[in-house]
Amino acid sequence: MDTPRITPLDDDTAPFDANEFDAGYLARLSGEPQCLGATRGWRAGRADADAGCRSSQESSFRRIA
Repeated sequence: MDTPRITPLDDDTAPFDANEFDAGYLARLSGEPQCLGATRGWRAGRADADAGCRSSQESSFRRIA
């Protein structure tokens, strides 16, 4: 499923905030919907958690030969 991405023009000028990263990470783990107007740090945290969720799901399936 493709997620629409809306990036403000000045997104790279905002400093990275670790608290926003943590908030995005926790929002993903708790199943909160994605916020299209979220900051860069929040989106990065959510993406990091999403990648972790995908890799743990993939590793939970055993391949039987």
